[in-house]
Order: sequence, then structure tokens, then C-alpha cells
Amino acid sequence: PTEKTDVLYAHLKHGKYNFRVKSISGEGIESNESSFSFTVKPALWETIWIQILLILLLLYSIYRFIQVQIESHSRNSDKLNQELLEKNSVIENFNHNIERLNKEKDKVLSVISNDLRGPINNFISLSRMFKTDSADLDNDKVKDYSDKILNSANTINDLLDNLLQWSSIQQGIIL
Repeated sequence: PTEKTDVLYAHLKHGKYNFRVKSISGEGIESNESSFSFTVKPALWETIWIQILLILLLLYSIYRFIQVQIESHSRNSDKLNQELLEKNSVIENFNHNIERLNKEKDKVLSVISNDLRGPINNFISLSRMFKTDSADLDNDKVKDYSDKILNSANTINDLLDNLLQWSSIQQGIIL
């Protein structure tokens, strides 16, 4: 026997219920069964519409996240491509300058070669003549050949000095 006249059923799942009650008196007399039908509605988050809305919201969030990532990568890719184009342009300019400098160097070496060839050939010719004719030469001829060899050597030396000075100026070195 109890004096309690109410009952709490917490956390019932949504659905239809039929509550049936039968009581027994203190003398042991049994009452007729009473029933009460009721429906527990689902919580808002358990409704199909809210679940569909949440799924759509989740899918849209994923879509936007991916779209933002793609845009970010695209901007980074465009920026990197622009930097690459700029660096390629710088490299092309360097290559152009190197080619131009190599052509200038080749011209200078050609001029130097031609300028040195004459005095060196004279020096070699005079040395050969001096060697082959040395037994038949008198003192005046020896002196003449020696003067020509000395002049040729001085010309070669002057050309080499000029070349050294030009090279130093090109490199920014003061001798």
C-alpha cells in the first residue's frame, strides 16, 4: 500500500503509449483496469526535417571549406606562377648579358691575339735569323739584330702592360 498518486517516467522515447493502471485496496479488493493512451512527440533535433537541415548544413559547410581551400590554393598558385615568371625573366636577362659579355670577350681576345701575333712573329723571326746567321755576323749586324729583338720584346711588353691595365680597369682594380 502506498499513498503515492503520481508517477514520473523520464526519458521515454517518442512514440505511442498506452498506460494501464489497476489498483488493490487495503482490504484486497481489486479495481477495474483503467487505461490512458498518449503520444510522446520526438524532440526537435529528432525530427526528420531538422536532421535533413543539419545534414544539408553540414554538406554546405564541407562544400564551402573545400571551395575556400581551392581559392586559396589558386591564389597561391597564381602568385607562385608570377614569381616564377619574374625569376625566369631575370634569368633570361642574365643569360642575355652573359652571351653579350662572352661575345665581347671573344672579340677582345681576337684583337689581343692579332695585336700580339705580329710582334711575337717578329721576335721569333729575328731570333731564328740571329741563330742561323750568328757565325757569319759581324758586330754591327749582331747589334742591329739585338736592337730589333729588343724593340720587338718591348712592343710585346707594352702590349701586355696595356692588356693588364685594361683588364684591371674592367675589374675595377687600380694598379
